[in-house]
Amino acid sequence: MQLNVLVMSTKRKRRIAPNHLCLRSLQTIPSGQRLEQWVARLSDSVVETCAAYELYAGDHWQIARSLPGQVAINEWDVCLWVCSPGYGLIKAGTMVQPYSATLSVTHPDFICDRSADDRIKAQQRWWAGLCSWSGPDPNSPRSVAEIVKRAPNTPMVVIASPAFIKFLELDLLTARSEMATTELLILISGGSKKNGVLAEHLLPSNARLQGALGGALMSLNVRTLRYLLDQPPEVKERLADAWSARLLRVLEQSPTIERPVRKQLTDDEVRDFIRQMRESQSQSSWSPLLARLRAVGCACEQKRFRGLFADVQRE
Repeated sequence: MQLNVLVMSTKRKRRIAPNHLCLRSLQTIPSGQRLEQWVARLSDSVVETCAAYELYAGDHWQIARSLPGQVAINEWDVCLWVCSPGYGLIKAGTMVQPYSATLSVTHPDFICDRSADDRIKAQQRWWAGLCSWSGPDPNSPRSVAEIVKRAPNTPMVVIASPAFIKFLELDLLTARSEMATTELLILISGGSKKNGVLAEHLLPSNARLQGALGGALMSLNVRTLRYLLDQPPEVKERLADAWSARLLRVLEQSPTIERPVRKQLTDDEVRDFIRQMRESQSQSSWSPLLARLRAVGCACEQKRFRGLFADVQRE
């Protein structure tokens, strides 16, 4: 069975991006002109290229690039696509330059203006702009909807974080309308809201699968698809139902994850803790301090802790 698989790119790369291909170099450009400048740089740059599947690094990507190999094992014919905040939609074999562009708002190469009133809409406009660019391979589809128009009877599996699903949401909704049957759209996105506009396409997935599938939590989504591909194809119109039933059986046999109950602290209490630890341990990194805070039974979300740590550093 033919299968289009779309995976998100990774921040980690095997090659260092030159300064002019890091989005931070365009932060002073007005947000309305930033995409145009970015596309021009990618188009005009003469940095040595490599295949996309060779550029990305990390456990998530190592598993993703192995998925087309399932064709030789269980009769799957997998076409692998990459969703990149820098290049847009590309095939895994497309030649690209090393770059740095991300959806992470705390990263210096965040694609949008951090002061935007609605960051999700700003990010979706960025994706739409990338889709309108011819890209590094003008003959290849530049949107999920275009892939589906060319193959409306082929299942589309999207493996992505909740943030990437929102990034692609409008494109995915258009793609769904082009499908021969909406059951051909399948999303694997642990943590995505079960009441969103694409919720009906989500396969059962949560951290409890980690015990059965192994590996790191960051790569659980792609490990889930690899697990599903280890058996021959079902009838494609019932593929989502068959896969959902299989994952539910795994979840039923998986133990409940016991999450520690930690004390919630105010911002001032967290800052006081950071000050005390820095004075006693001369610690200059936030990560060990967050681990220490949690070890003594207190709670603080990672992004929030980093921001408060930065506040103390500025003091």
